[in-house]
Amino acid sequence: MLARFQREAKATSALKHANICTIHEIDEVNGQAFIIMEYLDGATLKHRIEGTPLPLERVSDGGVEIADALEVAHAKGIALCRGAEARFIRVTEIWRITSFGGNCLYVIHGRVAI
Repeated sequence: MLARFQREAKATSALKHANICTIHEIDEVNGQAFIIMEYLDGATLKHRIEGTPLPLERVSDGGVEIADALEVAHAKGIALCRGAEARFIRVTEIWRITSFGGNCLYVIHGRVAI
């Protein structure tokens, strides 16, 4: 599990995109692994859609933003991920992916790693 966590964090930290949360550091202290990421003020999409419905235009714009971010992740070798899950999307002034869910296939130097 720790290896998966570290792979996701390293792969995600290499992604530079406005709709992907920035990872500042990946470390381990006393056997406890952690990620330091940028602070994003706002609710997850999962919590946001449980409340008042979002305007259709906002849903459309947010969907395009997330699709663009997933396209960038795909181009960098992150594939078959659950990054579009509502619990991994933070709704701020723009929609941001905060995690790819840990269940991704990573293509690293031409080899697939789970």
